[in-house]
Amino acid sequence: MRAVDSDFGQAVHVRNAPLDANLLFVCEHASKTIPHHLNGLGLTPEQAESHIAWDPGALALAEMMAET
Repeated sequence: MRAVDSDFGQAVHVRNAPLDANLLFVCEHASKTIPHHLNGLGLTPEQAESHIAWDPGALALAEMMAET
């Protein structure tokens, strides 16, 4: 795991590795965190809290799939 910058936290979370499976789950819509240097991506505060910015169930689903 590697942090992109201090206000963003961990950019990558590795789960259930190493395994013999040839699968990789990517869940880029799992968090509403936007790195400070991206200036909110031009979103209003309301948009940043909405589904336009993130999917509230995506991370839980990806983690469940990784464990399965």
